[in-house]
Amino acid sequence: MTEPTIITNIVASPKEPSLRRIQSGRRTLAVIHHHDVEELHLDIGITIDADLSDQLQVRHRQSQLRLKAIRSLSRTAATRHQLAQRLHRGGGSQDDIEHVLNQLTQEGLLDDLQAARQLVAESLRRGGLSQAAMIDRLLRRGIDESIARRAVDEATENRDELEDAMEIGVKMMRSLRQHPTDVAARRLAGRLARRGFTLEIVEKTVSQLTGATADSDGTIDADA
Repeated sequence: MTEPTIITNIVASPKEPSLRRIQSGRRTLAVIHHHDVEELHLDIGITIDADLSDQLQVRHRQSQLRLKAIRSLSRTAATRHQLAQRLHRGGGSQDDIEHVLNQLTQEGLLDDLQAARQLVAESLRRGGLSQAAMIDRLLRRGIDESIARRAVDEATENRDELEDAMEIGVKMMRSLRQHPTDVAARRLAGRLARRGFTLEIVEKTVSQLTGATADSDGTIDADA
């Protein structure tokens, strides 16, 4: 007759303080999150039956996925969507990934608003993007639209988008000075538009930097 498996020790994992090693003698049965220890009502002296063994294996698999997630976040900040993609590429199941992401979110280790703020700050440091373009960039990274707009609004609350466009336009004009005014104006307008600035902002910027104006259809005319 097979001897029953009994928990003889529950100790913190040296790799991650929030994880616990469930041991029976010298054998480690599973490494699970400390919340799982409470949920499963584990304690020294408890006998591991087949059902509990299965549950331990599920929690163990999730804890290993959690370690991968934390290592990934320590290397590069990520949104929930980006981290999910990384874990999926690593072979994690959808259910396990959702469990880990929810866990990290509850603990404040995964925060899309904070990630969005960092991405917006990076965009502002580098320059070259309008508010609309920054929001679009966040949406393409899987951030919810309401969170994206909040992060951009917070960062640009005291900023004048025309001033931003002018600052960017001045830099662009350095490579356009050798062209005729109408050519420089058209190329400047195109570059600003591709960075997400509105037609109104583009027109004002081009007019101030080149002296050219835009017709009602948006085409650029150089002043005589």
